[in-house]
Amino acid sequence: MGFRSRIGAALLLAACGIGSVSVAHGQQGGQQGCQIDEAQRLFGEQPRPDATIEPLLQACVTAGATDYRVYMFLGVMARDAGDRERAIGYLRKAHGLDPAAPNPALELGFTLEEKHADEAAEVYGDILKRDPNNRPALLGMGRIERGRNELGKARAIYERLLMANPNDPDALNGLAWLQLSDRNRVEGGKGFEHVLALDPNNAEAKIGLAKSKDVYRYSLDVNGNLVTTATGTSWGFGATALMGFTAFDTLELAETHFGNEIQTLTAIGLATLPSDDIRIGWHRLVPLSYAASVV
Repeated sequence: MGFRSRIGAALLLAACGIGSVSVAHGQQGGQQGCQIDEAQRLFGEQPRPDATIEPLLQACVTAGATDYRVYMFLGVMARDAGDRERAIGYLRKAHGLDPAAPNPALELGFTLEEKHADEAAEVYGDILKRDPNNRPALLGMGRIERGRNELGKARAIYERLLMANPNDPDALNGLAWLQLSDRNRVEGGKGFEHVLALDPNNAEAKIGLAKSKDVYRYSLDVNGNLVTTATGTSWGFGATALMGFTAFDTLELAETHFGNEIQTLTAIGLATLPSDDIRIGWHRLVPLSYAASVV
């Protein structure tokens, strides 16, 4: 069960130290009309004056700026405006100007996660090769592994972060999401409540706690049916039970009974509506979000 908070973008920027970004190539906005330092100052204001910042950055682009901050800021603004593909283009440019700089790499990885998870994992992996304890990169990898249903790998990442800081709210939230993935609604809810005890305004924990009420290990659906054909009418009733044993395995048991058998014409000829329809199935969710079922 995944969560990509829109607030996460702002949190990630803060974690990256956006207020003190280093200059990529010693460029301090010397080109005519390029005021990157002023754009950076305005970028830290709340609310952020995008309408003022963007012309400053576009002037830098026109001047042929090679300071990665220009394209990183443009990318973040495009992402916040909902244009993710344009944001990725800008952030790839920023990352390419200084591949070793963590800030544009982290912003690129975060922006790629939703639809380009494999590329995002490569970006985070490169960061972690240089800095194995980089917290935003570890959190990003945790989100990707959850999205791939690699719950064991995600758990190892969160536990590693909690060894460094037992009260890390993002790691605690991550473990709570894993509990919900394992259909443990009580433990998942407790996890989010623990985060809210540490930080009452934590948006992710509030969302997770609300969603935990909709997680069930077992479900029973009782239904009624009415089938009418040219040969007659039949009433039926039935029930379907789903029993989740793990995050990946679900047993299905279902039975539907009809008062009388009737026939109908289908593309393959006459078909008979049976008096009893019994289903037994096993559903297995495998990594990368594929499901295999035998019913």
